Order: sequence, then C-alpha cells, then structure tokens
Amino acid sequence: MTAKHILIGNGINIQYGGAQYLNSNIINRTMANAKNGHYEFGMQKTIAPNELHKFFALLRNVVIKEVLEGKYDQYVLSGEEKRALCDFHERYPCSNTDICQIGFEDYFLVFRLLHNKFNEDDIIRNGSKTALKRLFLDAIYNNGHLSAIHEDFPEGLISFLNEYDTLFTVNYDANIERATGRDAVHLHGQFDVLEDVYDPNSFRNQLPDRPSDNFDIPDEWRHTYCNAIMDFSKDFQVAMNSHANAGLQKLVAAATNNADLLGEIENWKDDSNTHVRNLYYAYKAKQENANLELREYPLSKIDGIFGHMHILGLSPNNDTHILEHIRANNGIDMIRYYYHSKEEGQRTKEYFGNKKVECLDVRDLWDSFEE
Repeated sequence: MTAKHILIGNGINIQYGGAQYLNSNIINRTMANAKNGHYEFGMQKTIAPNELHKFFALLRNVVIKEVLEGKYDQYVLSGEEKRALCDFHERYPCSNTDICQIGFEDYFLVFRLLHNKFNEDDIIRNGSKTALKRLFLDAIYNNGHLSAIHEDFPEGLISFLNEYDTLFTVNYDANIERATGRDAVHLHGQFDVLEDVYDPNSFRNQLPDRPSDNFDIPDEWRHTYCNAIMDFSKDFQVAMNSHANAGLQKLVAAATNNADLLGEIENWKDDSNTHVRNLYYAYKAKQENANLELREYPLSKIDGIFGHMHILGLSPNNDTHILEHIRANNGIDMIRYYYHSKEEGQRTKEYFGNKKVECLDVRDLWDSFEE
C-alpha cells in the first residue's frame, strides 16, 4: 500500500475557527491589543500602550505603503532581502493592493528594511524582531480560543486525517493532536515548547551564562516565548540548530588526539568574546555527553518519506522552503493540492513540474465532511 502523508496549514483553523484567524484579523487584533494595553507584559516599562498602537499604525499605514511604492528598494542589503522584496512586489502590486492583504510575516521584511534605512545595530534589530514576534504570536493564540478549534472538527475530518501515515503541520497549535489522538510533526515549532534560550532544560542553558535565569515567564504568557519560527524567510532559522549540532560534533571529533587544536580550544575559555567562550563550554559539554544537542526543527523528516504528499490549507506563496524539500524528494511521486482558488492550483502544478500533481477544490472537501 502506498504511504500517504499530509501537510496542514492555517486554512484548517480558518475553516473551523472562523474569520478571526484570517491574516487581516490577526493584524487587527494585534493593533487592538496594543491600543488597550494587553501587551504591557512583554515590553519595556517605558513603552506605553498608545505608543505601541501608534507604531503599528505607522508601520501599516505609512511604511508598508512606501515599500509597495518602491521607496525602500534602495535599503536592501543582502541577496535574501532582495529575493524577498522581489517576491513581495510580485505578490502585492502597488496599484491594487489592499493593506489588509499584506501577510503578517511580510511585516518582518518591512521591519528589516526600516532598520536598514536607519542603520540600526543588531541589539535593536533582534530586540524589536522578538517583540514583534511576541505580539503576533499572542494575536494568533487569541486568548487561548485557538486551542479549542478541534472541538468543532467534524468526525469526517478526523477520520480523513487518520488515514495518513504522517501528519505534518506548519501551525503552532495542538488541534490536530487533540482531534486525532496522534502526534503531529510541527515544522515551525509549537506553542507548548519553549524556545531554547528560555527553556532551563535546553542544551543552551547547560552553559554557564544560563540565559533562562534572566526570565521569569508567567504561565499565561508562555505561548509568546515558544519556539515558533516567524519571519519573512525561514530557511536560516530552520537550519541554524542542525548546522550548529553538526559543527559541534565535527569539532569534538577533530579535537580528539589533536594537541594543537585542544590547546586552541582551551584558550577560548578566557576569550573576551561571549560567543567564543560559549563555544568552549558547548564543546566541553558535548565532549562529556555526546547526546546533548540543540533542538532541531524537523524539516528533514520530509526528506526521508516516500509515497504521496497531500497539502491542505497552505498557500503556495508561503513556506516555499518546505515545498522545495517536497519537490527535491524523489521518493514523493504524487502531490494532491487542495486549492482555494484555481490560480493557486495552477501555480502548484507549475512548481511541482517534476511530479504528478492533482488539484482539488478545498471547498468540496470541507463540504464532504458535513454529509
């Protein structure tokens, strides 16, 4: 029997959770929460709620429009930014784009270009990106209502999901697990898993500086400190920990019986650079316990599957790094894509030109579960 796998996106939450999980409403909720002071928990005490709201209004109503008009093209500093901005202009033609159509992850590109314009340093860039991520995560979480969407899943949908060998998802919530009673592979992280830097039990916090000691995270806000990936480009973040694990393993192997390298590593212990000192302690910890690893995002699991891959509730405009892995896996011989518009279906067929592709209207699928 041919193996079947499914990749699930936010479309399932919109179908059974309602319009409040549409991109435009997530952004509107972010702005409303900023205005009423809902976000004071995670921001510096000097930032007042009305200032947060004014910032979002400026970003949404002024800066994004200027990016659409090409006024920020000159502030692209890398190939990654150039590719992302070209894609942005292709998806959002200046002449007929409603600001509400701009994806919330595209805000991170706009924010990057704004930082480039003012030549901000890495501390400001990283801090503001983390803050923006927390605001959007909380808006998606929607006071915990997101976690209850599975209660409205029809039995037909649950039976449908249980037909698959593997349940992949880009969603951060656990609705798939709660509905099916099975594990799902979260390719972009999940609300109930802390980011390594905040998790006291992580490899990162085995090092002497233990950054988790600097955070006292209230239970009601743990979801905003989770390991969710959120950015205009996810390739680097997805691969970062796996590259670090591989590099550290190679370092330990290379240093074995190599007196010169061992001597150099010992010098790192007293280096003035924090990152170099941390590399020394990471090496020592890995040397003592070979099983210690940074938590990796499981995108590589797509590389090892075979059979059919079905895609539900995921726009072909989003998460192309995942689609690249599917396209590159010769063991996947058929794609079934559930489209919301025929244009999406056509783009998917063109993208997976090396495979057999079947495109079906997702509305027919939703309707079939109600029969």
